[in-house]
Amino acid sequence: VLDALTLEDCEPRAFPIFAQIEVVCIAIFTVDYIFRVCTVHAVPPSARRSGLEPGLGRDPRSLSLMFTENLSFSEGFSRTWNYARQPLALVDLLAIVPFYVDAVSKAMGQESVLGQAAGILRLMRVLRLLKLARGHKGMKMYVDVMRMSGQPLLILMFFDIIIVVLFGTLMYYAEGTEFSVAAEWTAP
Repeated sequence: VLDALTLEDCEPRAFPIFAQIEVVCIAIFTVDYIFRVCTVHAVPPSARRSGLEPGLGRDPRSLSLMFTENLSFSEGFSRTWNYARQPLALVDLLAIVPFYVDAVSKAMGQESVLGQAAGILRLMRVLRLLKLARGHKGMKMYVDVMRMSGQPLLILMFFDIIIVVLFGTLMYYAEGTEFSVAAEWTAP
């Protein structure tokens, strides 16, 4: 039985349900991103600067006034462009684009370079967690501590990042992408 093992038998495979969950999540994130980009021109700059959601906690009449602002095309486009260039909006875009790049490269039968680049860009999804931590009290305390501690902590973080990247790269190359089915590892 052990002699019949092949390379494909030893490669790790995810359960198919994870692919379905990914498709649903990417669809939701895509619709959310498109709606935000398409409607951001309607939100006045004063509401964006204050961090208030349009109409929440305000007089209901102000909600209708807020969205009746007459904008020229160039001003609306400028607002949309400024929003799309913000770091968190770019993180959202970079989190969903790899899925579509991967899907297109598979459909075209060219999974080599595009698929690998999409795999690297998928790591950007982790940066979405920064959006969740933005309003948390613990995160605010962390930011205050970082401001007070200043330069020594920044130097420590810099070296930590270098070490993480270095050892992560070493682990990637040490593990490789090929799986061995040598008899000494599969025999009882």
